[in-house]
Formats: sequence, structure tokens, C-alpha cells
Amino acid sequence: MGYLFRSVDPSIRLDLLELATSRAQWLYLAKRYIQSSGAREYQLRHELDTIRQGELSIQEFFTRLRRIWSELDAMHAPGRFSTCSCSSQRDRQYLYHFLMRLRPEFEALRGQLLHRSPLPSLEDALTDLLAEETRLCAIRTSVVSTETVLTAVSRSGSSQPALLPRPQSAPSYHGDSSGPSAPVYCKYCRKRGHTIDQCWTLQRRQRQPRPTVPKTAHSSSATVATAATATGSSDVTQLANRVEQIQHLLQTAGFLSEPSAMTATTGSSYRPEDWNRS
Repeated sequence: MGYLFRSVDPSIRLDLLELATSRAQWLYLAKRYIQSSGAREYQLRHELDTIRQGELSIQEFFTRLRRIWSELDAMHAPGRFSTCSCSSQRDRQYLYHFLMRLRPEFEALRGQLLHRSPLPSLEDALTDLLAEETRLCAIRTSVVSTETVLTAVSRSGSSQPALLPRPQSAPSYHGDSSGPSAPVYCKYCRKRGHTIDQCWTLQRRQRQPRPTVPKTAHSSSATVATAATATGSSDVTQLANRVEQIQHLLQTAGFLSEPSAMTATTGSSYRPEDWNRS
């Protein structure tokens, strides 16, 4: 009595305190919480008709169906002295329940199982379906990996074109099939097995973007030209100053009667007889 009292929910203990014996407590709990078999069977059969695999795996879906089948079997257990064995018919019915509620991707294997003669047992069908699920999972993983690679290539193709696949290195021969001819030779990369039209190295080099002249090169050229112009004008100014100094010395020595306009651009205006004066 104490064990039963400690096992129930605390909200129910107050109702059990008024009962003196354990039998009275069991009868009270059974009358209050055990549902009628008709309502429970209706609920189970409705769940069995509406259940679908959905996103469940094969093992999870089979376990869920097994729970419903077990409870229905407990409600209709054969009598102690019954000699009728309906287990084979029941297993066939459960096999149909199991197969018809699978996802469409198992349609091929479902057709193979239904066309077997005799029909496979429920355990054999489960084994084949688990193997098929493993195979489909591997194919799905391979497809996802391929789509990921293609997506990465398409995204990178906006900035740089994708390269053509490298041709096979195995030598190819032309001519009659009765005897092999000279192997194909590429004149660009100097390798055998393909021609220059199929050269992957040449195609990759042609697809590479051409280098552009940086803006700093133009600015450097302009800087050099400006520096050269400034240097030239400085040399002309120094030459003009030197000519003026020489002219002043000649006038002081009496070789020139009047100043002459001498510039670096027009040249000297002295005459030959000016140098012969004594």
C-alpha cells in the first residue's frame, strides 16, 4: 500500500488517502483511468490508417507501426483453448500496411517485394528496405556534393571564365584501324596525345585576362617630362647669364663698342672683325 501511494502523482494521493486497502486503491485507479477497449481500438485503427512515413527513417517508421500492432494484438489475443492460428494472415496484413505507407522513393523496391512468390516476411522486407535506404542516402549525398561544386564554379565564373577540361593524355591515332599511325603531337606545348586545337595549356593562357597598364605609369611619365622641362629651362638660364658675363668682360677690355643682344636661343651677334681689333 505504501509503495502504490509513493508511485502515483502527488495530485492523486489525496484521493487515495480515503481508501483503507490496496485493493480499493487499485480498483479506484482502474475505474478512473483505464479507457474502454472500444474507444482505444478506434483511436489505434484511426492512427494506423492515417500514419505515413513522411520524414521518418525506415527503422523509426517501422517501430511506430510495431507499437500500434502490438497494442491491437493485445486487445484481440486468442483464448487459452483456441486452436485457430491466424499469425500468417496477420503478418501479411501488417506487411501491406507497412509497404503502402512508405515514401514514393521506395516504389521500385516495393513493387519487387509485392511481386515475389511467396510474399516475403515482414522481417525480410524490413531488411531489404533498410539496405535500399542506405543506397539512396549515398546517392543523395553524391548529388549534393556535385551541386555544391557546380554552384561554386558558377559563382567564380562571373569574375574569371572556367577552364576547359584537360584532354586525356592517352595517345590517339588517325587513319585505318588495320594499323596504328604516328601519334598526335601538339606544336604548342610539345606533348603527345592531342593537337594544338585541343591544347589545354594554350586555351588556359588565351582565357587569362590581359594585364592593364597601371595608372602610376602614366603619372611617372608625366613627372619625368616635367622634370626634363624644368632642367632644360634651368640650363638655358645659366647659359644666358654666362653670355652676359662674357659680353661685359669684352666691353670692359674695349673689344666691343656697344653692347650686343646675345641670347642663348639666337646665338652670338659678334662679327669676325671685332676679334681682330687691337
